[in-house]
Amino acid sequence: MQFEINSATTHARPNQSHDTTRNSVYDPRANNGRKLSLSPSRQKRRSHTKSRLGCIHCKTRKVKYEYLMHSMLGLSASHLSLVTKESHSASALTHRHTAIKALNTAFSNWPLAPADAHAMLATCYALAFQSSYMEDSLSDHIISMRGCQLLSQIIMTNDLKGPFTVDLNLHCRTMEPRLQQVPSIDERLIRAAMSSLEQLEPLLQTIAVHDIETAFHAHLIATLKPLICSVSNTPALPASTQTGTSELSRLIPPASTPTPSLHPSPSSSAHPAIPFSDTPTTPSPANPVRAYASLMSLMSILTTWPQPAITHLLSPANPVSQVLLAHYIALQFILAPLRAHEGGPKTPMTGMLDWVERIGVGLEEKEGKWSEYVEWPVMLLRAIKGLVERNGGLTREDLVDVVVREPEVLLA
Repeated sequence: MQFEINSATTHARPNQSHDTTRNSVYDPRANNGRKLSLSPSRQKRRSHTKSRLGCIHCKTRKVKYEYLMHSMLGLSASHLSLVTKESHSASALTHRHTAIKALNTAFSNWPLAPADAHAMLATCYALAFQSSYMEDSLSDHIISMRGCQLLSQIIMTNDLKGPFTVDLNLHCRTMEPRLQQVPSIDERLIRAAMSSLEQLEPLLQTIAVHDIETAFHAHLIATLKPLICSVSNTPALPASTQTGTSELSRLIPPASTPTPSLHPSPSSSAHPAIPFSDTPTTPSPANPVRAYASLMSLMSILTTWPQPAITHLLSPANPVSQVLLAHYIALQFILAPLRAHEGGPKTPMTGMLDWVERIGVGLEEKEGKWSEYVEWPVMLLRAIKGLVERNGGLTREDLVDVVVREPEVLLA
């Protein structure tokens, strides 16, 4: 659509003989009844390109990054749907679809300019956050996070400067001192999760499972063990050989960092099968830094493993994967204190409840006793839904407070 501007109007100047009071206000209560001139900043802007204060029409119809704009509008609509009683789902989905379509088109413009790459990364983050607010969006959430990883890798590999700093060590240096202040998580919550996961051990040893399922299960266990004071915080995750890095960055496997290879081999040492039985039981304090590192390793599996492996993990036809994902989602709730210092205390947490519920329903429809393996995640889901009804919603801040101060609510 083109807007025509009358050239005579464009270059017209105010007639000096006109009444100079047209931009004034008469107020008998102030300044002895004299007319008050409006400041230039309060004058109405002229709608053409020659205006000193800018062209309203041009500004409203020119958006450099359409995909970023629509991703932000979609995120806002989904957020409003959770924090208000009014549904904006239709608008949220429309903006999301438009953003994804425009983002896919932007990927065809190769090589990426630095500003474009950073705008695309911001878009992927907005899409990932939005998906965490939506029902039945687990797959969309993981796909969006993989987009974040891909673009982070491109930015780092090509040294594309911009608003984002793609540096894992920076995040680790920021988080490590904060993790030292994390309050203790009730061991009953941790042991309940551990017990549920250990029920899967005989199953994983007797049936054919995918490499990603073995690694995912091992990292779930490795995330929980450091939070139990009565057992040793071994085994250790592979440590980085880099010098000058924080303890946290050394604990996170190399695949968690952006590398030239986005898809490491499933047999890569970055994701070894961590033994979770026959470990020493020497007393040791809880280690939230190690637990957080293992949690980040889980995210690394989701964002860096080959697409066929991720497709297998997300497929509803694979009950083992569905059980593991249900536990992964449940851990996001009971381990909320670990991630509290990442920011966003008012972030709504109710969207992900639907993910566990759908997994549970799907497993009930399968032959066998698969639903028994998700009894703990489903129980936790029901307890958290009770919190939502009690509080009229649930934010990350609310969840942290419950985990720390009222763990009994989640054990009922």
